[in-house]
Amino acid sequence: MFTEIEFPEDLTNKIGLKPWRLKNLKSTVVLAGPNGAGKSRYLKLIEPIIERSRLAKEGLEKLHKHAAISSQVTGQDIEAIKNSPDWIKAARKHSKDINLIHPADAPDPSPVILLRYPTPKEFDFKHESQFKSLLHRLEKGQWNPMNKTPAEINSLAASNTQGGFYTAQESAPAYLYTVARAIHEAEHPRAKSAPGAQKRLADAELFNRVLHALLGAEIESIPDDELQAIPTFRGRPLDVRELSAGEQVLMFWAIIIHRQRDWLQNAQILIDEPENHLHPDVCIRAINALREEALGHGSRIWLATHSLPLIAHAGIESVHIVDNGAIESSSGKINQMVDRLLGGNDGRIKLQRLLADADTMAIDSFAAQCLLPPEAISARDGDPQQHQMWQAAQRFASEDGHIRILDYAAGRGRLAAALSERNCGTHAFTYYAYQSPAYSSSDDEKECANHIQQLNQPGDPNAYIVKSLSGLNIAGTNSMNVVLMCNVLHEIPTRDWIRVFKSIHDVLTPNGRVVILEDQLPSVGELPHDNGYVILHGAALMELFGSPDAVEVLPSERDGRLTAFCIHRPSLVNVTPHTVTRALKKVRDHAQEQLRLIRTQHLASRTFQEGRRHAHFAMLYANADLALEEYPPDANSTR
Repeated sequence: MFTEIEFPEDLTNKIGLKPWRLKNLKSTVVLAGPNGAGKSRYLKLIEPIIERSRLAKEGLEKLHKHAAISSQVTGQDIEAIKNSPDWIKAARKHSKDINLIHPADAPDPSPVILLRYPTPKEFDFKHESQFKSLLHRLEKGQWNPMNKTPAEINSLAASNTQGGFYTAQESAPAYLYTVARAIHEAEHPRAKSAPGAQKRLADAELFNRVLHALLGAEIESIPDDELQAIPTFRGRPLDVRELSAGEQVLMFWAIIIHRQRDWLQNAQILIDEPENHLHPDVCIRAINALREEALGHGSRIWLATHSLPLIAHAGIESVHIVDNGAIESSSGKINQMVDRLLGGNDGRIKLQRLLADADTMAIDSFAAQCLLPPEAISARDGDPQQHQMWQAAQRFASEDGHIRILDYAAGRGRLAAALSERNCGTHAFTYYAYQSPAYSSSDDEKECANHIQQLNQPGDPNAYIVKSLSGLNIAGTNSMNVVLMCNVLHEIPTRDWIRVFKSIHDVLTPNGRVVILEDQLPSVGELPHDNGYVILHGAALMELFGSPDAVEVLPSERDGRLTAFCIHRPSLVNVTPHTVTRALKKVRDHAQEQLRLIRTQHLASRTFQEGRRHAHFAMLYANADLALEEYPPDANSTR
């Protein structure tokens, strides 16, 4: 892939720009500057420059071939051919253009693809246009996107494998319908054996993975009156009028990343102001997903932007400053560019003050929270742990059929909310919530009951809230298939772990299991009991349950921060004072190792985030050490 590109004078002068040669191009190139600086105009020149270089390379190859043939034919005439005015003129012209990109002998330039957002009017699905078909229509009891035949829907859904945002937008109604239909087919024995059903399901699942990374939710399916698929999003029939412009953009991003990856492979991708309509965080997630999910090693992303978060994410080595129709090196100019984007030095000072105040406040808050009792968390859209809970429940239901789930220390019923949002109902699960009277409040139980009511389980929703595990003996003992503990184990005193896991063992079916979810780097401190929170990572859980084979690692979220582990019923009785001691030592040693790594970092790497990690692991080390005081040291070891 080429590492330099020249913007020649004959092209730049025509559109009010100055010539420049960009060097040391990275896999992401950022043209940064204020509005009107010339970023978009430079971006539009990239394709004609690459095309001119390609044609120059082809022309020179033909001229050399002609010269070689002439030499073979006439022998002595080769010098005359080389010295002819036409040859010199052509060689100079082509030589000049071939050097527009460097190295000149690089492989043929990759294709140039502009990913441009539609205009605001084109985004308005309420306009009378072909795009209004995305509105939710019910005709004859069926959801029929665009009022088209099945063949037309399939054809339109298949048309989005290239073309960027426009084809993604135009095909969205049909494609989202086919995603829902594929999921619907997979739930019916006859339909899932139809030709191509598994391939369609795999496509739907891959698309939903990308969509969840961007929007924290997925396309799902419910049947209409005639048992045909209706696409749903966040627990509701899909109506794009309920989506913001930013959510629509991210929906189209997901289609592009998943469906157009072959088209985008090894291309030069140009994106003008990708931050439009998007929060900086989700904009960065979209760019990362494009890079990780769709592009090959030979691809390069070009961004024209004035978004400071996006510029910071790309890194100073990828940034080229554009101002007053000229490109300048970022070396020594980055401060001026930041000042321009922030409205001058006064804007920079105010931002620095805000960030410093926020950092100080966050650290002070974490320290203070570590002396306060924990609070229950309400359900919210896009909660990755709710998605983890639902994934675990869905997996075990597919393995065991209809299952009974116990949400241990359910709090405000986040698992019930996750199930109801996905319209799981009672066809796969019966949900129960264990609420300890010592820790749950009446408000927690009321909110939990409201979520249970949305599951449409028979009877009074409050009947599914239990205050004692002995009340779970439904048709005898061993009644639960799955017990889920989300952000719970670290709140239970270590002295009670043996008793708690024994009680869970007693309410599980012989093939039952417990799922333990934890946030390994909590953003909020707490003091759930006198020894403080102790969060077990995978290695510590293996020590607790006596064997690495006792712990199954489930999919994590947020780059491994939100962990999930499955432990089968027989291993729950393996918890002893000895295994608790070993688990606590593992936690303490892990925390100590992390502290040493953080403290040995280069000074420039000691960011606020690292400071937060330092505070957490210091607290975790102290809490594990305090908990170990309750257990006598092993006969052959020391604390």
